[in-house]
Amino acid sequence: MTLPDFSSLAAQFRDIDMRTPGQWPRAPRITAGSIVLCIVLLLGWYFYWSDQMRGLAEVEAQKISLKKEYAEKMKLAISSHFLTKQKHQIETHVLNLERQLPNEEEMDALLTEINLAGMRRQLRFELFRPGPATVREYYAELPIEIKISGTYANLATFMADLADIPRIVTMTDIHLQGDDKNAALTLDANARTYRYLTAREIAAKQTAAQPSIKSTPGRPS
Repeated sequence: MTLPDFSSLAAQFRDIDMRTPGQWPRAPRITAGSIVLCIVLLLGWYFYWSDQMRGLAEVEAQKISLKKEYAEKMKLAISSHFLTKQKHQIETHVLNLERQLPNEEEMDALLTEINLAGMRRQLRFELFRPGPATVREYYAELPIEIKISGTYANLATFMADLADIPRIVTMTDIHLQGDDKNAALTLDANARTYRYLTAREIAAKQTAAQPSIKSTPGRPS
C-alpha cells in the first residue's frame, strides 16, 4: 500500500492566492469545496431542515394520537351499539311488566279472578279480605288476607294458578295447618297485587313532593 505524499499535499496549500480560487491546485479546491458544502449543510439544517424535522416529529406524534383517539372512539361506538340494544331490551322488559299492572278499574276483576281460581280447585275460603292500598313511588300495592282450606294437591294447584295469572300476584307469610280428622290443610297467607297509580294519586304525590313555602317574619304570608 502506497502512503500519500503529505509533503506534496502541503506544498499545494502554500502561496495560494485567495482572490483566484479557480487557479488553486486540486487539493485546496477539494478542501475549500468540502468546507463550503459543510457550511451550506449546517446553515440549511439550522435555518430550514431543523424546522422541517420538528414539524415531521409533531406530525408523527399527532398521527399516533389520532390513531389512539380513533381506537378509543371505535370502542365507544361498539359499546354504544351494545348499550343501545341492552337499553331497548330493558325498556321492552319494563313495558311487559307494566302491562301486568292493572288499573284501579281492573282491580275488582283481578280479585274476582283470584277468588274463582280457589273455587275451581274446590277450596273453601274462610277469609278473603283486601286491605287499604299503599301508594309507592310508581305504583300502588294492595294486600289481601287469605285463609283457605282444602287438600294439599288442590292448594298446590291453586298456587300454580296464581302464578299463571297475567297480573302480578305475590304470596308472603304463608302458613299451613293440618287437620287430621278430614285430611285437609288450612293455608294462611298475605297475597299482594299491584296496580297503576290513578291521576288523583299522582297529583297528591306531586303536591306532597313540593317544598312548603314558609312565611318570612314581618311580611304577610
